[in-house]
Amino acid sequence: MKTYRFLRLAVSAVAVWSGTAALLAATYVFDFANLNLAVPDGSSAGVSDTRSLSLPSTAIVHVSVALSLRPRDGQAAFNGDVYAALTHGSGYSVLLNRVGRRAGSVLGYGDNGFDVVFDDAAVPGDVHAYRLTLNGNHAAKLQPTSGPLTGVWAPDGRTSLPAETLLTDPRSALLSGFQGMNANGDWTLFVADWESGGLVKLDRWALTITLVPIPEPVATSLVAAGVLLAAAGVRVGVRDG
Repeated sequence: MKTYRFLRLAVSAVAVWSGTAALLAATYVFDFANLNLAVPDGSSAGVSDTRSLSLPSTAIVHVSVALSLRPRDGQAAFNGDVYAALTHGSGYSVLLNRVGRRAGSVLGYGDNGFDVVFDDAAVPGDVHAYRLTLNGNHAAKLQPTSGPLTGVWAPDGRTSLPAETLLTDPRSALLSGFQGMNANGDWTLFVADWESGGLVKLDRWALTITLVPIPEPVATSLVAAGVLLAAAGVRVGVRDG
């Protein structure tokens, strides 16, 4: 199945000056929507979606990830069942690891899906304890109870086994692990539902990648090209087959 990937140059025709050198800061957005991938219930096998990217070969500065996990087959999801991780080359980030699972509550939070963005610098902080952040306690469900968790959150980051993970575990697998890497090649999102009962599907995910600025004279040429494309009304896009 072919999926259209929209590629946006966040700064397509703007020169950013640093001393006497012009730099072009580039942010690329790849959106993989309408996936409708069922995540096996109560299984560590999970489901994977891999996308191959081709970008300028400068180093990664920043990565954020959008993720939409929805209930399926007319049943509710159970957020505390879900594990999700992003890999690229030697880089690895744990986005979700059984949210709400802690001493005294091995099942975690029972809310109904996710429609979130993960960013290390997100002000609400660690997604693992989102009920505590939003409500001041772990017991209160999201309102409305039929809706998913929304907003921008920091990744879970816990590398402990999903069957054993706890709120108190260290967070070492954040999105900052991709910094300095080359963005070209395969990026894989893996999602698993570790406990039976809730049913979930991978509906959409998206990558936002910011690269090290491109120095002159490359930046100057790209700025000029961006101006010409903008004047011609050209929309830049990539088709992934």
